[in-house]
Amino acid sequence: MHPSPVAREMTQGNPRLFVGNLAEEVGDDDLRALFAVHGGIVEAQVIRDRDSGESRGFGFIQMATDAQAAAALAALHGTEFRGKRLRVKVAEPKKGGGFHVPNTQPEGQAPGAEAAALTPPPRTPMPLPPPTPAAAALPQPPPAPPRAWLPAVAAVSLLAGLAGAWVVLRPARAAPGHVLIVPLDVMGQPHGGEYVGYALSQALAVNLATAASLKVLPVPGTAEVAGLGATQRAQLALKAGAGRLVVGTLTRVDSGVHVSLTLVDAQDNRILWGTQRDARGADDVALAGSLARELAAQLGGAVPELVDHVLNLSGGPVMATAPETAEALGALRRGEVQAALAATERLRAQFPQEVDAVALRTHALLLQWDAARSPATSNQFRESLERLEQAAPGSPYAEFYRAYILYESGRNDEAVTRFSRILDGHRLSPAARAWVLRYRAIGHQRLGKLPVALDELAESQRLDPTNAWTLSILAEVLLQAGQAEQALARARQGVALAPGYWRGHHGVGEALSALGRLDEAAEAFGRECELAHTQLACSRWAVELLKAGKREAAAQAADDAARLPETAVGLYNLGCFRALSGDGAGALERLARAVDLGLVEPGMGQDRDLATVRDDPRFKALWATVAARSRPSGDAGR
Repeated sequence: MHPSPVAREMTQGNPRLFVGNLAEEVGDDDLRALFAVHGGIVEAQVIRDRDSGESRGFGFIQMATDAQAAAALAALHGTEFRGKRLRVKVAEPKKGGGFHVPNTQPEGQAPGAEAAALTPPPRTPMPLPPPTPAAAALPQPPPAPPRAWLPAVAAVSLLAGLAGAWVVLRPARAAPGHVLIVPLDVMGQPHGGEYVGYALSQALAVNLATAASLKVLPVPGTAEVAGLGATQRAQLALKAGAGRLVVGTLTRVDSGVHVSLTLVDAQDNRILWGTQRDARGADDVALAGSLARELAAQLGGAVPELVDHVLNLSGGPVMATAPETAEALGALRRGEVQAALAATERLRAQFPQEVDAVALRTHALLLQWDAARSPATSNQFRESLERLEQAAPGSPYAEFYRAYILYESGRNDEAVTRFSRILDGHRLSPAARAWVLRYRAIGHQRLGKLPVALDELAESQRLDPTNAWTLSILAEVLLQAGQAEQALARARQGVALAPGYWRGHHGVGEALSALGRLDEAAEAFGRECELAHTQLACSRWAVELLKAGKREAAAQAADDAARLPETAVGLYNLGCFRALSGDGAGALERLARAVDLGLVEPGMGQDRDLATVRDDPRFKALWATVAARSRPSGDAGR
């Protein structure tokens, strides 16, 4: 979206806007609601006639920050509201306080009633920055003897002196291809907003940096820009050598986010471009890449075509715009297995020649196999993988799934080698590289190489900082390394990024449990159960309630979990619950069913929750079966 000439004249340090051409019925609350999606509202007022009380067709809105005002101006000027096209402009201060109504009439047209109410002042030029010490100390030329031609020489000398002072006073024009992105202002999020704003800005910077013609500067910390107005942020960009500044806001709305971005010419402190984007649920993981492509185009660069994360695939132009594609991607990103299976089956049927449709279908079947291990789900996944390999020989996605099968079969060294082959052999987008690194890190974790795993997870987070799944895995490895406090901090960052993602709350619960904060842990697992509503999540809640001494609530949670569709890990948790309750027979019964469903739990033999049944011969037999599954399984690497 390209802002109009009016939108380009955003003045500095003034989050108060004039809104003209309002319909008669628009009131203060309507004006507030219209602008609220772009940030916090300090004041909203429709100006009315003093005698009649009727609207005069214009009003003022004051946003919480300059960046929010800039985003609202760029988004709403020229749009239609209640049947009339809005005119939005910065309200220009007048000397005695208050604000002038800016002239919003097209050139050559007489002002209407709303503009005639107050006379617009002449446009104020951009002020020079304060003189530097060097400029203040400029030597004065010595007095010259009087001559007839002195006035001419004096005039020339004066012009030369002014030109020299201008060179000293005005900073060198920063390169427009040098870009500074500052942390986004976050609204509507009571916890973790600072991290979220920084993470999305960092993700934009990482993706934008793939455009070879652009130089993207390091994103400053949130504390460095807190409280800075528009002029100060522009000066920060200039000081860093950036000719272009990117500011914006992220607002939590219902189950998603609303993002506004503004590109600013830092030298002249004027808006060049703005855009807005809405994303629901886990769909916001794809925001950084798509917004970076738009930004690159506005900056005269181009993000190269790279192999992307599988959950960003959208096929050709027709498939990309099909509602089935959006439905499938949304379900996959949210980890909704049944919805993903149904959506990807329809997608593949509608676009049988699209390789991306086959890849998305294969990923859905992988999620199904993960959730419920059985010969049937394994065969479905493998058959789809073979179709993908036939449709796209050498596909990095097929390579990824083969590597995944290897480490799920206990062949971790081979899995790590295969993941490395993907990283070395393909030009991957930052999100795709982070995806492969995440799973190579899991391979290292399972090999006991925790420092290597932590390093790779840190790099994965740097490349894709808005991915909550990376933080969940990082929290798990930190916990395994005995760093419970750090694990808790990372898990909470994951929850801040994706409050509706159940795995983040699981990580918080695990860390709190390890720290002995059992009541808080039970609360986190309860939130996980509420969001996921699966046997896996709700059975874990029952275990933690029992550990916290809340036996009655724990028994109810366990009963509720038992009525949910059975999964191997869910039954395992219910076995732990029974063992902790002193019901050894009930524990072994549920563990046996979990093993029948394909349980893979390397820590089963040492799980303290199963201490009361560990010496039972039936438990030892079950553990021997589970342990055998960690050994190579013949053709698992096909």
